[in-house]
Amino acid sequence: MSIGKFCFRLVLVLFLLSAEIANAQRNSNVLGNNGLARGGCRELAVRIEDYMGTAIMGATVVPDGNALPVTSDSNGIARLSCNAGEGFLPKVNVTAQGYVPTTATLAPESGRGYEIRMNRAEPSSRLSGSTINISELPRDIQKKSSYLQEEAAKALAATKYDSAEVLLIEAQKLTPSSALVMNNLGIVAMHRKDLDAAEEYFKKASQSAPGIGEIKGNFGLILWMQHHEEESYSALLKASSLGYESTAGNYILGVVGLGKGEYKESVKRLRKVPSDQFPYRDLFLSIALRKCGNSKAAEESYLNFRQRNPAPFIVSLLE
Repeated sequence: MSIGKFCFRLVLVLFLLSAEIANAQRNSNVLGNNGLARGGCRELAVRIEDYMGTAIMGATVVPDGNALPVTSDSNGIARLSCNAGEGFLPKVNVTAQGYVPTTATLAPESGRGYEIRMNRAEPSSRLSGSTINISELPRDIQKKSSYLQEEAAKALAATKYDSAEVLLIEAQKLTPSSALVMNNLGIVAMHRKDLDAAEEYFKKASQSAPGIGEIKGNFGLILWMQHHEEESYSALLKASSLGYESTAGNYILGVVGLGKGEYKESVKRLRKVPSDQFPYRDLFLSIALRKCGNSKAAEESYLNFRQRNPAPFIVSLLE
Protein backbone atom coordinates (compact mmCIF):
# COMPACT_ATOMS: atom_id res chain seq x y z
CA MET A 1 0.00 0.00 0.00
CA SER A 2 1.40 3.41 -0.96
CA ILE A 3 2.09 6.07 1.66
CA GLY A 4 -0.47 8.40 0.10
CA LYS A 5 -3.22 5.78 0.23
CA PHE A 6 -2.21 4.83 3.78
CA CYS A 7 -2.53 8.45 4.92
CA PHE A 8 -5.81 8.91 3.06
CA ARG A 9 -7.36 5.87 4.76
CA LEU A 10 -5.97 6.93 8.13
CA VAL A 11 -7.57 10.35 7.79
CA LEU A 12 -10.89 8.70 6.92
CA VAL A 13 -10.70 6.66 10.13
CA LEU A 14 -9.84 9.77 12.14
CA PHE A 15 -12.78 11.62 10.59
CA LEU A 16 -15.22 8.89 11.54
CA LEU A 17 -13.74 8.67 15.03
CA SER A 18 -14.14 12.42 15.49
CA ALA A 19 -17.82 12.06 14.60
CA GLU A 20 -18.23 9.30 17.19
CA ILE A 21 -16.44 11.38 19.82
CA ALA A 22 -18.63 14.40 19.10
CA ASN A 23 -21.74 12.24 19.41
CA ALA A 24 -20.56 10.74 22.70
CA GLN A 25 -19.87 14.20 24.08
CA ARG A 26 -23.31 15.39 23.02
CA ASN A 27 -24.92 12.50 24.88
CA SER A 28 -22.75 12.71 27.99
CA ASN A 29 -22.65 16.44 28.75
CA VAL A 30 -25.35 16.98 31.39
CA LEU A 31 -26.19 20.56 32.34
CA GLY A 32 -26.43 21.82 35.86
CA ASN A 33 -28.40 24.82 37.12
CA ASN A 34 -25.65 27.21 36.12
CA GLY A 35 -25.65 26.10 32.49
CA LEU A 36 -22.33 24.31 32.79
CA ALA A 37 -21.87 20.75 31.65
CA ARG A 38 -19.90 18.29 33.76
CA GLY A 39 -16.24 19.06 33.46
CA GLY A 40 -16.79 22.84 33.37
CA CYS A 41 -17.72 23.03 29.69
CA ARG A 42 -20.50 25.49 28.86
CA GLU A 43 -23.38 24.57 26.57
CA LEU A 44 -24.18 27.02 23.78
CA ALA A 45 -27.87 27.84 23.22
CA VAL A 46 -28.63 29.33 19.81
CA ARG A 47 -32.04 30.87 19.07
CA ILE A 48 -33.35 30.49 15.52
CA GLU A 49 -35.95 33.09 14.54
CA ASP A 50 -37.39 34.97 11.58
CA TYR A 51 -36.88 38.69 11.03
CA MET A 52 -40.05 39.45 13.01
CA GLY A 53 -38.47 37.79 16.05
CA THR A 54 -40.73 34.73 15.90
CA ALA A 55 -39.06 31.49 17.04
CA ILE A 56 -38.53 28.84 14.36
CA MET A 57 -39.15 25.35 15.69
CA GLY A 58 -37.70 22.33 13.93
CA ALA A 59 -34.77 24.15 12.32
CA THR A 60 -31.77 21.90 11.62
CA VAL A 61 -28.49 23.34 12.92
CA VAL A 62 -25.21 21.74 11.83
CA PRO A 63 -22.05 23.10 13.51
CA ASP A 64 -18.91 22.97 11.36
CA GLY A 65 -16.97 19.80 12.08
CA ASN A 66 -19.83 17.89 13.73
CA ALA A 67 -21.48 14.95 11.98
CA LEU A 68 -24.83 15.05 13.74
CA PRO A 69 -27.31 17.93 13.38
CA VAL A 70 -29.21 19.56 16.25
CA THR A 71 -32.92 20.48 16.02
CA SER A 72 -34.38 23.67 17.50
CA ASP A 73 -37.16 23.23 20.08
CA SER A 74 -40.55 24.96 20.35
CA ASN A 75 -38.78 28.12 21.58
CA GLY A 76 -36.46 28.11 18.59
CA ILE A 77 -33.51 27.04 20.77
CA ALA A 78 -30.87 24.66 19.44
CA ARG A 79 -28.47 23.50 22.14
CA LEU A 80 -24.93 22.80 20.95
CA SER A 81 -22.81 20.62 23.18
CA CYS A 82 -19.22 21.17 24.23
CA ASN A 83 -16.43 19.96 21.97
CA ALA A 84 -13.73 18.30 24.07
CA GLY A 85 -12.63 21.55 25.66
CA GLU A 86 -11.71 23.10 22.32
CA GLY A 87 -14.40 25.76 22.55
CA PHE A 88 -17.24 26.21 20.11
CA LEU A 89 -17.05 26.20 16.36
CA PRO A 90 -17.70 29.66 14.91
CA LYS A 91 -19.97 28.69 12.02
CA VAL A 92 -23.24 26.77 11.72
CA ASN A 93 -25.38 25.77 8.76
CA VAL A 94 -29.13 26.17 9.35
CA THR A 95 -32.13 24.89 7.38
CA ALA A 96 -35.84 25.09 8.18
CA GLN A 97 -38.98 24.35 6.25
CA GLY A 98 -40.20 27.44 4.43
CA TYR A 99 -36.99 29.43 5.00
CA VAL A 100 -33.89 30.16 2.95
CA PRO A 101 -30.96 28.00 4.19
CA THR A 102 -28.23 30.05 5.82
CA THR A 103 -24.69 29.80 7.14
CA ALA A 104 -23.96 32.02 10.13
CA THR A 105 -20.99 32.92 12.31
CA LEU A 106 -21.98 32.70 15.96
CA ALA A 107 -21.65 36.02 17.76
CA PRO A 108 -23.69 37.40 20.69
CA GLU A 109 -26.37 39.92 19.67
CA SER A 110 -25.63 42.94 21.89
CA GLY A 111 -25.44 40.81 25.00
CA ARG A 112 -28.75 39.08 24.27
CA GLY A 113 -27.13 35.74 23.41
CA TYR A 114 -26.69 33.89 20.16
CA GLU A 115 -29.38 34.47 17.53
CA ILE A 116 -29.72 33.47 13.89
CA ARG A 117 -32.39 35.10 11.75
CA MET A 118 -33.75 33.43 8.62
CA ASN A 119 -35.57 34.80 5.60
CA ARG A 120 -38.75 33.13 4.39
CA ALA A 121 -38.40 31.31 1.09
CA GLU A 122 -40.53 32.05 -1.92
CA PRO A 123 -43.06 29.22 -2.44
CA SER A 124 -41.64 28.40 -5.85
CA SER A 125 -38.10 27.86 -4.50
CA ARG A 126 -38.84 25.66 -1.52
CA LEU A 127 -38.50 22.42 -3.41
CA SER A 128 -36.56 23.46 -6.48
CA GLY A 129 -36.68 20.75 -9.12
CA SER A 130 -39.31 18.58 -7.44
CA THR A 131 -42.56 17.42 -9.00
CA ILE A 132 -45.53 17.73 -6.65
CA ASN A 133 -48.41 15.29 -7.01
CA ILE A 134 -51.83 16.92 -7.25
CA SER A 135 -52.93 14.92 -4.19
CA GLU A 136 -50.49 16.96 -2.07
CA LEU A 137 -51.94 20.35 -2.98
CA PRO A 138 -55.15 20.54 -0.88
CA ARG A 139 -54.78 22.91 2.05
CA ASP A 140 -55.88 20.34 4.63
CA ILE A 141 -53.21 17.90 3.41
CA GLN A 142 -50.51 20.56 3.63
CA LYS A 143 -51.74 21.66 7.06
CA LYS A 144 -51.74 18.11 8.43
CA SER A 145 -48.28 17.42 7.02
CA SER A 146 -46.94 20.64 8.55
CA TYR A 147 -48.43 19.69 11.91
CA LEU A 148 -46.80 16.25 11.76
CA GLN A 149 -43.46 17.81 10.86
CA GLU A 150 -43.72 20.25 13.76
CA GLU A 151 -44.46 17.39 16.16
CA ALA A 152 -41.53 15.47 14.69
CA ALA A 153 -39.31 18.50 15.30
CA LYS A 154 -40.35 18.48 18.95
CA ALA A 155 -39.52 14.77 19.17
CA LEU A 156 -36.12 15.35 17.54
CA ALA A 157 -35.37 18.17 19.96
CA ALA A 158 -36.21 15.77 22.82
CA THR A 159 -34.03 13.03 21.20
CA LYS A 160 -37.14 10.83 20.81
CA TYR A 161 -36.08 9.43 17.48
CA ASP A 162 -38.61 6.60 17.31
CA SER A 163 -41.47 9.05 17.75
CA ALA A 164 -39.95 11.46 15.26
CA GLU A 165 -39.63 8.72 12.67
CA VAL A 166 -43.27 7.66 13.04
CA LEU A 167 -44.44 11.27 12.61
CA LEU A 168 -42.18 11.91 9.64
CA ILE A 169 -43.31 8.74 7.88
CA GLU A 170 -46.94 9.85 8.30
CA ALA A 171 -46.00 13.26 6.88
CA GLN A 172 -44.23 11.56 3.99
CA LYS A 173 -47.39 9.61 3.13
CA LEU A 174 -49.25 12.90 2.83
CA THR A 175 -46.51 14.87 1.05
CA PRO A 176 -44.14 12.32 -0.53
CA SER A 177 -42.36 14.98 -2.60
CA SER A 178 -41.22 16.93 0.48
CA ALA A 179 -37.43 17.03 0.46
CA LEU A 180 -37.41 18.41 4.00
CA VAL A 181 -39.30 15.38 5.33
CA MET A 182 -36.84 13.04 3.63
CA ASN A 183 -33.90 15.10 4.87
CA ASN A 184 -35.17 14.87 8.46
CA LEU A 185 -35.69 11.13 8.11
CA GLY A 186 -32.04 11.02 7.08
CA ILE A 187 -31.14 12.94 10.24
CA VAL A 188 -33.06 10.39 12.34
CA ALA A 189 -31.14 7.60 10.62
CA MET A 190 -27.82 9.34 11.29
CA HIS A 191 -28.61 9.59 15.00
CA ARG A 192 -29.26 5.85 14.96
CA LYS A 193 -25.98 5.30 13.09
CA ASP A 194 -27.94 3.63 10.27
CA LEU A 195 -25.77 5.02 7.50
CA ASP A 196 -27.39 2.99 4.72
CA ALA A 197 -30.84 4.38 5.51
CA ALA A 198 -29.45 7.89 5.95
CA GLU A 199 -27.76 7.68 2.55
CA GLU A 200 -31.02 6.63 0.88
CA TYR A 201 -33.05 9.41 2.50
CA PHE A 202 -30.49 12.11 1.72
CA LYS A 203 -30.24 10.84 -1.85
CA LYS A 204 -34.02 11.12 -2.35
CA ALA A 205 -34.10 14.52 -0.67
CA SER A 206 -31.27 15.72 -2.90
CA GLN A 207 -33.05 14.48 -6.01
CA SER A 208 -36.28 16.16 -4.93
CA ALA A 209 -34.60 19.48 -4.13
CA PRO A 210 -31.43 19.71 -6.24
CA GLY A 211 -31.19 23.45 -5.64
CA ILE A 212 -30.80 23.29 -1.84
CA GLY A 213 -27.09 23.17 -1.02
CA GLU A 214 -27.47 22.00 2.59
CA ILE A 215 -29.40 18.88 1.54
CA LYS A 216 -26.85 18.12 -1.18
CA GLY A 217 -24.12 18.68 1.42
CA ASN A 218 -25.72 16.17 3.82
CA PHE A 219 -25.78 13.67 0.97
CA GLY A 220 -22.10 14.29 0.25
CA LEU A 221 -21.07 13.83 3.89
CA ILE A 222 -22.96 10.56 4.29
CA LEU A 223 -21.39 9.26 1.06
CA TRP A 224 -17.96 9.98 2.54
CA MET A 225 -18.85 8.10 5.70
CA GLN A 226 -19.91 5.20 3.45
CA HIS A 227 -16.44 5.26 1.82
CA HIS A 228 -17.83 6.46 -1.53
CA GLU A 229 -15.09 9.05 -2.01
CA GLU A 230 -15.71 9.91 -5.67
CA GLU A 231 -19.46 10.29 -5.27
CA SER A 232 -18.94 12.28 -2.07
CA TYR A 233 -16.56 14.66 -3.86
CA SER A 234 -19.01 15.26 -6.70
CA ALA A 235 -21.95 15.87 -4.35
CA LEU A 236 -19.98 18.25 -2.12
CA LEU A 237 -18.63 20.14 -5.12
CA LYS A 238 -22.19 20.67 -6.34
CA ALA A 239 -23.34 21.63 -2.82
CA SER A 240 -20.52 24.18 -2.63
CA SER A 241 -21.65 25.75 -5.90
CA LEU A 242 -25.09 26.17 -4.28
CA GLY A 243 -23.62 28.05 -1.31
CA TYR A 244 -23.06 25.14 1.09
CA GLU A 245 -20.07 25.61 3.37
CA SER A 246 -18.81 23.34 6.15
CA THR A 247 -15.48 22.41 7.68
CA ALA A 248 -15.96 18.70 7.01
CA GLY A 249 -17.01 19.42 3.44
CA ASN A 250 -13.96 21.57 2.77
CA TYR A 251 -11.70 18.92 4.27
CA ILE A 252 -13.10 16.20 2.01
CA LEU A 253 -12.90 18.42 -1.06
CA GLY A 254 -9.32 19.34 -0.15
CA VAL A 255 -8.12 15.78 0.43
CA VAL A 256 -9.87 14.16 -2.53
CA GLY A 257 -8.97 17.12 -4.73
CA LEU A 258 -5.32 16.60 -3.82
CA GLY A 259 -5.53 13.02 -5.06
CA LYS A 260 -7.10 14.28 -8.29
CA GLY A 261 -4.31 16.74 -8.93
CA GLU A 262 -6.50 19.78 -8.23
CA TYR A 263 -3.72 21.38 -6.20
CA LYS A 264 -4.85 25.02 -6.16
CA GLU A 265 -8.39 24.03 -5.23
CA SER A 266 -7.01 21.69 -2.56
CA VAL A 267 -5.02 24.55 -1.01
CA LYS A 268 -8.09 26.79 -1.07
CA ARG A 269 -10.23 24.19 0.69
CA LEU A 270 -7.69 22.98 3.25
CA ARG A 271 -6.86 26.53 4.34
CA LYS A 272 -10.46 26.80 5.57
CA VAL A 273 -10.02 23.76 7.82
CA PRO A 274 -8.70 24.15 11.41
CA SER A 275 -5.69 21.98 12.24
CA ASP A 276 -6.91 21.20 15.75
CA GLN A 277 -9.97 19.38 14.38
CA PHE A 278 -8.24 17.48 11.56
CA PRO A 279 -4.70 16.51 12.61
CA TYR A 280 -3.52 15.59 9.09
CA ARG A 281 -4.75 18.80 7.50
CA ASP A 282 -1.29 20.40 7.68
CA LEU A 283 0.33 17.38 6.03
CA PHE A 284 -2.02 17.39 3.06
CA LEU A 285 -1.82 21.17 2.81
CA SER A 286 1.98 21.01 2.69
CA ILE A 287 1.81 18.53 -0.19
CA ALA A 288 -0.68 20.68 -2.12
CA LEU A 289 1.40 23.83 -1.54
CA ARG A 290 4.57 22.12 -2.74
CA LYS A 291 2.76 20.94 -5.88
CA CYS A 292 1.75 24.56 -6.46
CA GLY A 293 5.40 25.61 -6.23
CA ASN A 294 5.09 27.38 -2.87
CA SER A 295 7.97 25.61 -1.09
CA LYS A 296 8.27 28.05 1.83
CA ALA A 297 4.59 27.77 2.83
CA ALA A 298 4.75 24.01 2.26
CA GLU A 299 7.67 23.70 4.69
CA GLU A 300 5.86 25.77 7.32
CA SER A 301 2.76 23.62 7.01
CA TYR A 302 4.81 20.43 7.26
CA LEU A 303 6.61 21.70 10.38
CA ASN A 304 3.22 22.48 11.94
CA PHE A 305 2.17 18.93 11.19
CA ARG A 306 5.26 17.46 12.84
CA GLN A 307 4.79 19.64 15.93
CA ARG A 308 1.19 18.51 16.31
CA ASN A 309 1.89 14.89 15.40
CA PRO A 310 5.32 13.88 16.67
CA ALA A 311 4.70 10.12 16.22
CA PRO A 312 8.12 8.79 15.04
CA PHE A 313 6.78 6.00 12.84
CA ILE A 314 4.67 8.40 10.77
CA VAL A 315 7.58 10.80 10.33
CA SER A 316 9.93 8.00 9.25
CA LEU A 317 7.46 6.93 6.56
CA LEU A 318 7.38 10.39 5.06
CA GLU A 319 11.11 11.20 5.07
